[in-house]
Amino acid sequence: MNFSPSLMCANQLKLMEEIENLESTCISSFHIDIMDGVFVKNFALSWGQVQAIRKVTTLPLEVHMMVKDLQPHKEFILGSNVDVVFLHSNPLCLRQDIEFLENNGILPGIVIDKDVSLEEFQNLKKLSSYFLYMRVKPGFAGQKPLPGCDTTLKLLLTKYQDAKFAVDGAVNKEFIKIFKIYSNCNFVLGTSALFNKRRDYRELLDELSE
Repeated sequence: MNFSPSLMCANQLKLMEEIENLESTCISSFHIDIMDGVFVKNFALSWGQVQAIRKVTTLPLEVHMMVKDLQPHKEFILGSNVDVVFLHSNPLCLRQDIEFLENNGILPGIVIDKDVSLEEFQNLKKLSSYFLYMRVKPGFAGQKPLPGCDTTLKLLLTKYQDAKFAVDGAVNKEFIKIFKIYSNCNFVLGTSALFNKRRDYRELLDELSE
């Protein structure tokens, strides 16, 4: 199983220490949220933080862009040495933004949710093979999963086994137990499974891996 802790949910006053502690566990990457306050009414990590994170870890950095326009962020993306950038399919210029990422050696991913139709997914799959599946509305931690989200997810995981899915939002131990049978399913870990538990990260992740 691939686990990707969401650093938005980590203790921001001890972020470097959090990263070091998480690196000593079985995680596969770090998940980073970038928000512009427009596409979603919130802000998360800054590009300065992303660049600092890159200096202290060699693990892949997967960035979820919750922004209306990617253009002001492109220089920062290139200067931060990130590995994956997830784009929402409804803002401007999706195809051009994907080409920009690919031309610069960055893997593009596309954000989807339970409302994606099979026809729409087929078209998106022509642009990328990596998807971030949101079980909640984007922008805030600690939400409950949207009704019906797991039905769509199971369908996609089963029907499109050649695509990879990272699942984000209300990913807890019970959810992982059900979905770990899907080899193309990765898990973004936030407050539901990992952070603010007052427990050792290695112990928690060992339990999630069982």
